[in-house]
Amino acid sequence: MFSFLSGPLRSMARLLAMPGIVMLLLVYYSCQEEENLPPLKIFSITPMNVQLGDTIEISGQGFSPGFDYNEITFTGGAVTYSLPGSTTEKILVEVPDGAQSGEMIVDILDVEMATAPSVEVHPPVINEVTPAEAWVGDSLVIRGENFQRNAVRNNVKLGRVEAPTLLSSKTELTVLVPQNAEDGPVSVMGVAGPQFTVKPSVIYGIVPTHGVVGDTIEIRGRGMNAQNVHFAPGIPATIILDGSGARTVRVVVPVGATDGAITIRNNINDKELILTTPQDFLIYPNIAEMTPLSGYAGIAVTLSGHNFSPVAEDNIVRFNGQQAVVTKATTNELLVTVPTGVTTGPVSITVNGRETPGPVFTATSEGTPIVLAMSPRSGSAGSRVQLDGINFGETAAGNTVRFAGNATATIISASATQLVVEVPPQAITGLVTVTKDGKTGVAPTYTINSVALPFLTSVSPASARPGSSITVKGGNFNAVAGLVLSTENNERFTVSAVTATEFVAMVPQNLIPGDYSLFVIQGGRASNTIPFEVAGNPVLQSIDVTEGTPGTIVTITGTELHSREVKNIVRFGTETAVLVNPADANPNTVAVYVPNVEAGVYNITLTTFGVTSNSLSFTVKPSGAPVRNILYTENEAPSRFAVKRRTNDPPSESTLFERTFALQPMYALTLDLAGQKAYFADDVIGGPTAVARANYDQSGYQVLYSGEHGIGQILDLSLDIAHQKVYITDFVNVLYRGDMDGSGPLEMLYDFGSHGILPIGVSYEPEADALYIISGYPEIAPFKVLRGAADGSGLTDLFDESDGLTYPVDVKVDVGSGQLFVLDGYNTIKVGNLDGSGGMTTLATRNREILGISLDTGDDFVYWMEYSNDTKTLASVFRQKYDGSTEAEEVYTNIAQLELTFEPWLGGMRAGLVVEDAGGASARGWKFSSMKANRSSRQPVKRLGPIARPGK
Repeated sequence: MFSFLSGPLRSMARLLAMPGIVMLLLVYYSCQEEENLPPLKIFSITPMNVQLGDTIEISGQGFSPGFDYNEITFTGGAVTYSLPGSTTEKILVEVPDGAQSGEMIVDILDVEMATAPSVEVHPPVINEVTPAEAWVGDSLVIRGENFQRNAVRNNVKLGRVEAPTLLSSKTELTVLVPQNAEDGPVSVMGVAGPQFTVKPSVIYGIVPTHGVVGDTIEIRGRGMNAQNVHFAPGIPATIILDGSGARTVRVVVPVGATDGAITIRNNINDKELILTTPQDFLIYPNIAEMTPLSGYAGIAVTLSGHNFSPVAEDNIVRFNGQQAVVTKATTNELLVTVPTGVTTGPVSITVNGRETPGPVFTATSEGTPIVLAMSPRSGSAGSRVQLDGINFGETAAGNTVRFAGNATATIISASATQLVVEVPPQAITGLVTVTKDGKTGVAPTYTINSVALPFLTSVSPASARPGSSITVKGGNFNAVAGLVLSTENNERFTVSAVTATEFVAMVPQNLIPGDYSLFVIQGGRASNTIPFEVAGNPVLQSIDVTEGTPGTIVTITGTELHSREVKNIVRFGTETAVLVNPADANPNTVAVYVPNVEAGVYNITLTTFGVTSNSLSFTVKPSGAPVRNILYTENEAPSRFAVKRRTNDPPSESTLFERTFALQPMYALTLDLAGQKAYFADDVIGGPTAVARANYDQSGYQVLYSGEHGIGQILDLSLDIAHQKVYITDFVNVLYRGDMDGSGPLEMLYDFGSHGILPIGVSYEPEADALYIISGYPEIAPFKVLRGAADGSGLTDLFDESDGLTYPVDVKVDVGSGQLFVLDGYNTIKVGNLDGSGGMTTLATRNREILGISLDTGDDFVYWMEYSNDTKTLASVFRQKYDGSTEAEEVYTNIAQLELTFEPWLGGMRAGLVVEDAGGASARGWKFSSMKANRSSRQPVKRLGPIARPGK
C-alpha cells in the first residue's frame, strides 16, 4: 500500500495514518517510585553446553526482582523470560525452542542490557520416524539425539498438531497420533524432521453382526474417531466411551433400528468424514420383560420387547423348547398361553428365522401364587411394596415373601389378590418370591437403592491444627456403608464414633494451613460441602530485600502461612501493606508493596489464623516524586474499546467508560474529567469521521459535528473547558472551533490549504488563550510548531526543521517551566522554550516506538507510553525529569492490551497520554491525535475574520 510514495513521504504517511484503535490517556495522581538496583552485570553461565528445554543459571547483579521483567534473547532470535526462583543476583532461564549456539542478551525493560558469554546449544536431531504412515490412535517411534527425558518438554508436533508423548529418552520418543492429526513434518521442540502421513480411517467389521435392542456391539477398524454413529434408517446410537477408541467403537443398539449398514460421522479439522460398515447389521427380536415369571399350563403370559411380528402366527414362542400358542401380537407385545407339559427354562422368540432367548419361566403346579405386578420396583430398606396377583393367602400369616439375600419381609396386609410388604434391612437387589402352602411363585427383580444421601450441617471447631480432633454433624451417616470424610483435594480424615447424626474425625498431619471444603462419601454418594480451616502458627524466615522505597515489592518466605494469600495480613510496624497478588496460591511466600510510610526501620510481621508471627527488620528509604495515577484507553477485542484508570498506591484498575461498536474504532480521544465525558473522533473504516462524546457510565452518546458541517477526515481534537469549546483539525488543511455540546455552528479558524500545509495536531493552552499547532507536509511544506490565538489570529512560528524537527506528531506545554515538549517521529521526545528561543534539544530516544507523551507539571516529569513487546500488543509507561537529570524509569508495566482489529492505514498507529495534575487536564482539555489519510468534501462554515498566515 502507498508504494508510489517516496521514502520520506511514506514515513510521514505512516505517521498520519493512525486509526485510533488503541489510544492511551494518562492522568496523574499520587504514588511511589521503585527501588534503584545496581548496574546490570553478568558474571557466569552454568552449564555452558545445553539442549533445548534445559535450565540455565545466569549469575550476576542488577537483575530485576520481578522475574518476568528479565528478557533473554538467544542467538537465532528466540526470546524467553527468567523463571520463578530468580533473584537480583541469579536468574534461571529455560532454553527456548529456536535457540542457537552463541551469546545471549539480558534486557531489563529496554532500560539496561548486558551480553552473556556464549552457550553451546544442541538442538534435537531427528534421524528416523517409524512408521512414516499411521492411523489415528497408533503410536510412532521417533529416533534421534538430544531429546528431553521429560516427555512434555519435547513439544512433539505432527504438522501443526501437538502429539502426546508416551515414552521419552535422550534418543527415542514414542508418541500417539492424535484424533485431529494432519499430514506434515514431524517436529521436536520446533526442529522439523521427516514427513508424516495420516492413513485414511477404515472400518473392518462389526462384532457381532446381529443383535437386539439394548445390546452393546463393537465396530472395529483403524483410525476411527467416532463422534456420531447411526443405525439404519438413520437412528442415532449411544457411544460407550469406556472401551471405545481409534480401533474399537462400542455402541448400544437403539430402539427403532432396522437391518442395514452402520455409519460413523466424524468432523476432523473442519472436514466431514463418513465411514460405513462393509456388512449390514441384522436386528433380531427380543423379549425385554415377561409377566408373570412363573406359573403353570394354561395361564396367559405377556411378553414385552422389540421387533415382534404384528401377525401372531409369524411369532414362534417356546417355553424351554415347547411351542406356545400366540393369541395376540403387536410389534412390541405378545400374549401367549403356557403350553401343556411346560418345564422350567428360558422362553425364546423366533421371527423370520431369527431366534433370541429370553428370561427364565419357572414351572409350578396349580394353586401356586402368581405375581402379575409389583410396585414400586426399587427402593431402600423400610420401603413398602405392593404385589398384585392370584393365589395369595388371605392372611399375612398365610404368605411368606422373600427378597434377594434370603431376607424375609414383614407383610403389612394380605388378600387373595394383593400383598403389601416392607423391604427388610438385609435385602439386596434380586428376584422376589411369594410362598403359600409350600408352593413358591416368582416376582420381578426389586432394586435396592444405595443408602440415603448423607448431609453436613457443621464442623466444630471450625478451625483446628493438624492432628486435632473435630466433630462433624449432619444426617444419614452409616458406618456400615463405609463413611469417608475428605477435602476437595481427596485428602482423607480418620473417622470414628459414627452415629446417624455425627462423627469424630482426625485432621491429617500433612494438610497445609489454609481453607478447605469438607464432604462425606457414603455408599458411593457425596454430601454437600462445608468450609473448614486448617490452622497454623506463622513463622517468618526471610525477605528477599531488606530495604527499599514505598512501592517496592517485598517477598516474604515463611512456614505455616495461610495458603490463601488474601488471608495473610502483613504490617510494617502498624501500617498494613497491600498484597501484590491476592490470588497467589504459593503457601510459603507472600509478596507485598512497601506501604507509604516515613523513612526508617520497621518490623515486618504477618498475622493469620488469629496469630501474629515473629518480626523481620526492613529499612524504608525516602521516596522520590510520586508516581501519578493514570487514565488510558484499551482495545482488548476487535470491537471493544474502554477507558481505564490505574492507581499505584494502592495498586488497582477500574473501567470508567466502555463501548462496543463493531468496526468503529475511536481515535483523537480527549477527556472532560470534570464533566466525566469522553470526546473522540468516531470512524467507520473507509468512511467519514464525526466528533462524538459519551459519558463515563457509557450513556449519553452524541454526535457533535460530522461531514454535514464541513469536516473532512479528522486528525486531532482539543478542549477549552472554561469556554466549552472544542478545536478540530482535519485532513483538508483546516482548523475548526465548535461548542462542546454541539449546539453552535462550526467556525473555521485557520485554513492552511493554499500553502499545502497539514495541521497535524492542536493543543489549547488556557492561560494565554492560545493554540499550539503542529503543521507541515513532507516534500511540500516544512514541519513547524506554531502558536496562534484561540480566535484565529496572530499565527507565529516557534520551531521548524532547522531546530531538529523531523516528523513531529504531538506537543505538550508547561507554562510554569516555560517549556514545550514534542513527540518527534516514532521514538524521540524533544524540548524547547515556549517563546521559540534557543532551538530544541533531545530529551529521550527509545528503542521501541513511543505511543504518546504527557507532563507531570507538579514534579517536572515527562511521561510516555511505549510498546513493551515486539508484537506491539502490550504497552508500558515510563517517565523522566524535564532536565534529563534522571534515567528513564518504568512506572507501569504491560498495562495496556493493544489488539489490532484491522490492518492500520498506511502502516502506522498511535496512542496517547493526558495530563491530570494541579494544572488540570480537565481545564486544559489535553488530547492526542490519531490520523489516517482520507479526504471528504468541505461544506460552508462560519469564518472568523481574515486567516492569519504562517510567518516567523
